[in-house]
Amino acid sequence: MTIYPTEKFSIIFPMTKITGHKMINLGVLPEGDAGTAKTVQHLIRLIREGSQDPTIILTAREIVKGVNNDYERAKAIFNWVKQNIGYVRDPRGLELLRPASKILEEKIGDCDEHVVLLNSLFRAVGLPSVLVTISTPKAPDVYTHVYSMVKVGDIWYPVDTTVKNSYFGWEYPFRIRRKIWPIDYEKPEIGAVADIIKKAVTGAYGSIKEGMKEAVKTQLEQQKQENVKQVAEAQEKTNIAWMIFIGLVLVLASLGGEHG
Repeated sequence: MTIYPTEKFSIIFPMTKITGHKMINLGVLPEGDAGTAKTVQHLIRLIREGSQDPTIILTAREIVKGVNNDYERAKAIFNWVKQNIGYVRDPRGLELLRPASKILEEKIGDCDEHVVLLNSLFRAVGLPSVLVTISTPKAPDVYTHVYSMVKVGDIWYPVDTTVKNSYFGWEYPFRIRRKIWPIDYEKPEIGAVADIIKKAVTGAYGSIKEGMKEAVKTQLEQQKQENVKQVAEAQEKTNIAWMIFIGLVLVLASLGGEHG
């Protein structure tokens, strides 16, 4: 969702098959953060409308059919959008937005359109969500990407369906600026999000650390057992060598006695 001050801001509404598509020009985007804010306002409006669209509601219910808890419902919707909606950039010179039903029909869109459909589906089954805009090292002063966070219980999970190897709970790590935009009244505090990430990272680090300690302990124990085995084998070889030596001495002694 890179925004330049000269880009036109347009939206395509689905019409009948006879009339095709109708483009409605919503003016020229302001520069910088003001342009982002205007884009997000339209995204939120499309999400609210989409979550009340009968086609979106039926689709969301079909996706979560047989799923018995909100965490798995959120994952199911995330995975469905990731697997079924392709990614394509906007036409050059346009910030193009479409209703959730049109995105669902064509099954393709950029990050703006992914969040419209994804959040419409979340809301259609009662899951709170927010939008997140970020800037990256390539353009630190400009918000260039938007993704979502969905709330399950007391935890907000980042979800980005436009990144090939992303998974439920994954968030782009190299962000310079980040802003959270509520769709309704609920949104996570930045500190709370940081604590959640910190706890997850700390927990993962702790698990890895304990795993490494256990692996090292096991390796040392195995090495110790191997060393004991090697010492025992060496001792056994030494004993055999001494027995052979003593046997030879006794044989030689007996031979000498016979000659005498």
